Amino acid sequence: MKSTEVAKSGLNRAERWLQGAVRAFEDKRWDDVVYSSQMTLELSTKAILMLFGIDYPKEHDVSSVLVQLADREDIPKWFKDKVPSISDAVAELAELRGLAGYGFEPGMDAEYFKDYAPEALKRARETFEHCSRLLEELLKFSDVKHSNVTKSYSTPFKSWIDWIMKRFRGPFHHKLMHGD
Repeated sequence: MKSTEVAKSGLNRAERWLQGAVRAFEDKRWDDVVYSSQMTLELSTKAILMLFGIDYPKEHDVSSVLVQLADREDIPKWFKDKVPSISDAVAELAELRGLAGYGFEPGMDAEYFKDYAPEALKRARETFEHCSRLLEELLKFSDVKHSNVTKSYSTPFKSWIDWIMKRFRGPFHHKLMHGD
């Protein structure tokens, strides 16, 4: 499976967790809001890390690896600017995940998360939207780069066009990557 397909699958799964978080919020199941929001963040960010071929630890908190995205040149500026807040949210919710998932200990119940649940849901929604937008923009750029115009040429000429496009992406690439 290609990294783009894996990323799409990861974001599709993250979206289902987000839907669960929204439903839990409507039902006032505050612990489930936090748990489902954490899963949304985790799968959204792991999908992006997989898209770029970045290895990450097989644990819930991938914030230490996520910060690497801010240093990459192939990531648009608008997303790089979001990385610190996304990374903070990933770390924070990963820490609360266990409590939210196993909140049956004495003195802890769903109400324990009532005040935090709206913030958790907001951060999950924002992160999912940012990661989805990044994937969409990168795929759109990829589709432009590999349009039918270049596919109709012979292989040596197509290779030359691909080489040119990788090095001279023009104003669209500059705007996408730098936001100005």
